[in-house]
Amino acid sequence: MVYVQQKEDPWNSIIACAATGGFLSMRQGFGAASRSAIFGGVLLALIEGAGIMLNMLLCAPQNMPIMMEEPTLNVASMPRIPVGQLPGQAPVLSTPPSTPPASSPSSS
Repeated sequence: MVYVQQKEDPWNSIIACAATGGFLSMRQGFGAASRSAIFGGVLLALIEGAGIMLNMLLCAPQNMPIMMEEPTLNVASMPRIPVGQLPGQAPVLSTPPSTPPASSPSSS
């Protein structure tokens, strides 16, 4: 069958099994040979079909890439925390507090 069809497919093995079952039971007559050929062909068709379905079932997840969406951050609504400060900590002043001018000792 590969020579006739020029390709390898499940039909080749189904037809080969049916032909083998028919040829092996030809000594018992035409009716027995045809029944054996049909039974062998149907049996191997079920096996080939189960193999194809199992192959499709197991290979399906590999064909589809898994796309996970990352949540986007809304930067405008986030509170601004200065660098080096932990959340919930008192704000750090960037300029040192002003000190009152030193008073000179009064001479009186």
